[in-house]
Amino acid sequence: MSELFAPIEEVDVEEKKRGIPGATILKGAATVLATKIMGKIPEGDAEFLELVKESQTSTAALDELVKQEGGEDLVNEEVKQFGEEEVQKLLKSNQSNRSRRKNMPMTQPNYMEYLTAACAEWILRMSCNITKNANPFGTGRKALEINDETLTQLAQDPDALGRAIRNFQSKKSTYKAKHQDQPDWEQADEYVEIVETLEKLKALRTTVPAGRKGVSIKKALQFIFDGVDETENLHKEESMQIIDACRDLAKGVYPQEFLDMVEAQNAAKMAEEDEESVYVEE
Repeated sequence: MSELFAPIEEVDVEEKKRGIPGATILKGAATVLATKIMGKIPEGDAEFLELVKESQTSTAALDELVKQEGGEDLVNEEVKQFGEEEVQKLLKSNQSNRSRRKNMPMTQPNYMEYLTAACAEWILRMSCNITKNANPFGTGRKALEINDETLTQLAQDPDALGRAIRNFQSKKSTYKAKHQDQPDWEQADEYVEIVETLEKLKALRTTVPAGRKGVSIKKALQFIFDGVDETENLHKEESMQIIDACRDLAKGVYPQEFLDMVEAQNAAKMAEEDEESVYVEE
């Protein structure tokens, strides 16, 4: 089973206590189901093992695994009695944990917690009749996933990659503008998939072409930190985004938004110079 997961030294993973009523009941039921799924791995067939492997990076595959293996265990009579506010808090808590675990090295202990969070989410959904729509506000789900073939093609075409990144940045901004006043909008499936797809696309970016006018590490850092609040006022997600951007920059990967800005500035300067040259000739 170990070949399915990243190697680690033996560590204890300790969860913070959420303090939400019903959390212990839900965690217990989810842990039982996750343990059942993990117990199938040593004797699992190739199709099952492939789904487990895919679930480590794919939201859809993880959902499929839990629903396929959970069956009637996803309906819990005690969870059915939870109040609406309690359900929403628990749902958000487990979605956040699931998202956080997905971005950590997929060791066996981490996968167990990742799987348990997914089981908890689906126990809540099935027990309390919460449909997993594109978002909780009733709009339809869009097909946002980019497959491996598309990613391979984009990696070989910087211009197309740039357009794809801008496209998903636009989707992200549009979604935020429409739904940021709604509760738990950042946990909606459509928004999560937009963010995940955008990160996949950004990961394909290569070092900026040498000699591009207006591009420098100093200017890129100024762009990254432009408008950033005082450190103590930053949310964890904002801090991680800044750290990730700086790590990318250390590898020679500039923020796409910064490159787009420089490109627009250069184009504007060229147009201005052309106008001036025409004026001189006249």
